[in-house]
Amino acid sequence: MNRFRTKTRPREPDKGNRASMHRRRERKSSMSRRIVGAMMATVVSGMECVGQLPPEADPPYIPTSLAVLDVMLEMASVASGDTVYDLGSGDGRIVIRAAERGARGVGTEYDLELVERSRANADSAGVGESVEFVHGDVFEADVRSATVVTLYLGAEFNRRLRPRLLEQLRPGSRIVSHGFHMGDWEPDSVRNVGTGAARATLYAWVVPADVGGFWSIVIEGRETTVLEFDQSFQKIDGSLGRASRTVPIAAGEITGDSVEFEAVLAEGRGRGVFRFEGRLDGGRLAGVARGPDGGALAWHAVRFTDPSRSPEWRDAPDRFPPDGMP
Repeated sequence: MNRFRTKTRPREPDKGNRASMHRRRERKSSMSRRIVGAMMATVVSGMECVGQLPPEADPPYIPTSLAVLDVMLEMASVASGDTVYDLGSGDGRIVIRAAERGARGVGTEYDLELVERSRANADSAGVGESVEFVHGDVFEADVRSATVVTLYLGAEFNRRLRPRLLEQLRPGSRIVSHGFHMGDWEPDSVRNVGTGAARATLYAWVVPADVGGFWSIVIEGRETTVLEFDQSFQKIDGSLGRASRTVPIAAGEITGDSVEFEAVLAEGRGRGVFRFEGRLDGGRLAGVARGPDGGALAWHAVRFTDPSRSPEWRDAPDRFPPDGMP
């Protein structure tokens, strides 16, 4: 099941072409890189144009100001125990700043000169043992151990990285991007830093758990029934019940491994709109449903592929009448 369905599937990076392209680019002089970066910095100060570069072009190196990167780390709630990956790490300043907060850091950068400068900067800051700088392609970076990922690349680069981030990062991991969004994956928070030409827009996301599909749910005082989630990133809708006796779920959202939604319970103890709150642990959801009178009902659910293949369905089919709903 695809937890992050969108109408248009983002393009996967052509890794072979990227690799050969980087080998050619790395032979260019550092002076040409600085000239391009300076020219683009002038343009970017007035408008978000890096994201309009051709997708095969690498974004220029434009350092993030210390004021902006501090807000980025604040939005990601970076603290001791976090592992921060900066994709396109430049001179290493974000990774180094994160290490100064007690986090571990890894930077990936295709410009070897910048990688070497980053290592020297980390040693000078006294955090050399807490950070690592990798000379490589951001599209091939392994981010599975990250709890935080920071980006300052471009809109097209973000969209191309999105499938990899969603596949590799654990639920609850945070992503913060300087200046560029993630297409139709809406940010969980947005902040503006500075004013005028120096104004920067920062976007943050919390990686959602995969809950899309069918679940066999037991609500306290009721028999087993079917919960269906239709998931798009951190948003969910769907239905509760079976056959013609289903009710829609509303106001559904996922934050890391936490799930919340609303549904009407018309029978049993308590009636009206209930707010379901639960947490995913392995293949099981469990939590409480709070009713309009303040009462709470315990509930739990396990995932299955199709209602007719539910273990409860197989073991006790009489509990699932064709048009019945607990």
